[in-house]
Amino acid sequence: MDKVVSKTLNFLEKFQLPLLLLVAIILRIQQMGREFFYDELNTVYNFIQSPNLIDAIHNPLFTSQLAYPILGYGACHLLGVSEWSLRLPALLFGLGSIVLLWFFCKKYFSPMTAFLSSSFLICSPVHIIWSTSARGYSAMIFLAIASTYLYFSLLEKPSFKKALTLILINVLGFFFHLFFIGVICLQVLHFLWVTFHQRNDPSIKNKFIIGISATGGSLLFSWLTHGISGWINISQVSQDLPPLYGESLIYFPLKLWSEYLALDLWPYGVIAAFLMLLGLIPNDKKRPFWLSYIFILFLCSIIMWLQKPGFIYPRYFACLFPFIFLSLANGMIYLSNILPIKIRPFLITSYIFFLILIGWNWATKPSELMVDFQDNYKTAVRYAESISNEHTAFCAFGNQDIFYQYYSKRPVIRFRTFNEFMAFYQRESSIICFAMMGPPMSPEHKKIFYTMYINKVDGVSFKNILVFHLKN
Repeated sequence: MDKVVSKTLNFLEKFQLPLLLLVAIILRIQQMGREFFYDELNTVYNFIQSPNLIDAIHNPLFTSQLAYPILGYGACHLLGVSEWSLRLPALLFGLGSIVLLWFFCKKYFSPMTAFLSSSFLICSPVHIIWSTSARGYSAMIFLAIASTYLYFSLLEKPSFKKALTLILINVLGFFFHLFFIGVICLQVLHFLWVTFHQRNDPSIKNKFIIGISATGGSLLFSWLTHGISGWINISQVSQDLPPLYGESLIYFPLKLWSEYLALDLWPYGVIAAFLMLLGLIPNDKKRPFWLSYIFILFLCSIIMWLQKPGFIYPRYFACLFPFIFLSLANGMIYLSNILPIKIRPFLITSYIFFLILIGWNWATKPSELMVDFQDNYKTAVRYAESISNEHTAFCAFGNQDIFYQYYSKRPVIRFRTFNEFMAFYQRESSIICFAMMGPPMSPEHKKIFYTMYINKVDGVSFKNILVFHLKN
């Protein structure tokens, strides 16, 4: 009987990763064809459609997240501009992060930790959205895992090749998003801590062999160089942004925790936090210095949050994401190991019940989390086409007026001044005009909006997009 069970487990472990990837693809593929949102259309018009890649790179709009637009540029020029082609790199990074997390957890923790943490990542609504959006957040996760994996491997066996690869990965991550600098700072601080720890306690015997060697010295110098330059860039950007104080500043970490887990803070979030804290306990020799690594990671994130407290979103801290699920999986396994055998059946039943609750909660969360990744330009244009005829003229104004043209089969006229709009208004007998409500909107466009609002015949709201039907 034991042999049968053992063979079954070995068989499942052999095909575990392919099955996990299949589930991941099924959950993500349905989101790949949804309409572009603001940031994606901004990339299409200001980067993808640039005369050449050199001109596109010099666009100041993409200085803080340059790497993904370059990948999108290549994908769209190879496969054609579409939702699928622009989001394909994000999907590949998202699937790759699942693979890397599985291998990392299996090497340094256990096969069960690998299965649980990868399963959490696969089913996470936030990861699904990031893996199907033309932004660099899934790449941040992939590179954060790759950097950590390589860093731990480098500590085990110093190598110039590994050190150079790690530097390249960290630099690449920095070009995907400025906040990847937290990973670089994390490794600098952890490297210094481990070195100091071993120097003052030479009796330590573990897998990690740290020394002030040429490899370690050059690696530390490169880390510090990129870390300082990145920190300066973040400081310069933060000076131009409005700060958040009081309740907003305190509320942000709670928002980050709730969004990452797609769980309400009470009671599921508290249970998850408790399990995560248990998972940080280094209870075996396979994961030396793991607790210090995670502690410094969160410390760096707190410092970055305080350094730039204005205009930040939870997704900027995507590098934290896989390690939250890793700690959660470790906590579940650790709790099951320390409790008496008689209680374990009840614990397993509780786990199953808790996972069902999480699954149900996650199934209802994507629509809420999708708000920042879906602006309904296509929905607005298709509705306008359905209520109009070929003689109806389309127009748009506001800071996003150009984006409606992407989905429109007829020209969408845009205006710089109120007088241009009035000339158009008096010339056309039937008009539908699109306006994205939100700053920045020029005084001339505000004047157009107020005139349209007063004279409108029919208005239909699509979240933050208004379709005005001025004339019949």
